[in-house]
Amino acid sequence: IPADDCIIYSFGINREWQYDDAWAKRGCSIYSFDPTTHLRAVHENHATKHDLLNIHFEYMGLSGGSLDSSSGSFRGLSHQPQSNDFLGGELKTLDQIFMLKGHQDRIIEALKVDCEGCEWGALKYLARLDNGGCATLANVKELQLEFHFGHFEGTIPPTADTVLEVFDYLLGRCGFKIWYLFTKGHLRWRGDTERGRHKLFEPEQSTMRDEVMNLGLHPNMENINVAMIGKPLQKQLGDSIE
Repeated sequence: IPADDCIIYSFGINREWQYDDAWAKRGCSIYSFDPTTHLRAVHENHATKHDLLNIHFEYMGLSGGSLDSSSGSFRGLSHQPQSNDFLGGELKTLDQIFMLKGHQDRIIEALKVDCEGCEWGALKYLARLDNGGCATLANVKELQLEFHFGHFEGTIPPTADTVLEVFDYLLGRCGFKIWYLFTKGHLRWRGDTERGRHKLFEPEQSTMRDEVMNLGLHPNMENINVAMIGKPLQKQLGDSIE
């Protein structure tokens, strides 16, 4: 595959380069992002130590812009230098990163996001930015996400409204189709203090409620791994995806 015709974005490395390396060996251009300070040298060394010159590591992370403080995303990690999770790299929104790389109008073969909670703010921001449409992700052929629901250091779990808004954006407006989903738990949700659990969905909240519930979300969810195919790949595959 010519590198110019196969562009991969990977957010969240944490020393796990298998995904990025596999695409690089197929000849794709890989743009790998991780803003974690104590891993910077390790990641930069990996990206330059072998002959896979098509791996481009960026000491940078994914942001939800002004939504990061309220959407179930990073909150405070970048202000804890003593922590191993200290985020010293610059944080940018996905549309800003596409513009920075000159890829805003290019087909993206795959976009992988595993950033310990930043996905909620980043995707909610895109849902608002695209204002009823799906301009930012319209050229993504495959989307691979790990959604985090637990309350980890420096992060806040998503509200039900955020979950519904994000899935409405991905499944409804963008038209992604899920081909793989794996769920695991069992963390306790923040929220309903009487039961110590989070009321994930109220019946009147959204027309997306049933579709999201059918994914298997439940109050003890820790995270889910989801792979989706976008409109460009759906068109390429045709009837074979039905």
